[in-house]
Amino acid sequence: MTSPSEIQVTPTRTRSRPLWEPTLVWSAMYAALGKLNPRHQIRNPVMFVVWVGSMLATLLLGQALAGPGEAPVSFIFAITGWLWGTLLFANFAEAMAEDAAERRPTVCAAPVRTGRQRNCPATCPPRQVQPPHPAATRTCQPAR
Repeated sequence: MTSPSEIQVTPTRTRSRPLWEPTLVWSAMYAALGKLNPRHQIRNPVMFVVWVGSMLATLLLGQALAGPGEAPVSFIFAITGWLWGTLLFANFAEAMAEDAAERRPTVCAAPVRTGRQRNCPATCPPRQVQPPHPAATRTCQPAR
């Protein structure tokens, strides 16, 4: 008969979805447009400043199209496009990162006395047959 210390358990790998799956990209694009709300942008001061600059550049573009503007229309159009592109790409990247974090399978909790958490391997290791101490076993909890 084999002892519990001789038993080797190999974790099974779960199939992860590809990063550039069309449904994920479309949902991230939709979320990126939703993140243009100023209430969301104010949480990140740098992106809020870019958002304010984009709004001002858009107003200047409208002024330049209506009549003589502060600068040539092509220059204001280029700056406005660059600012909006930066803002949309940053929101898209944030939405993709949030979706990737939601797709993580589980998080294994370390012993309760430390309160730390770390990533699991493909699946959480099973509990030991006879743990030396109850606090030394790991339990799987859903990712938050």
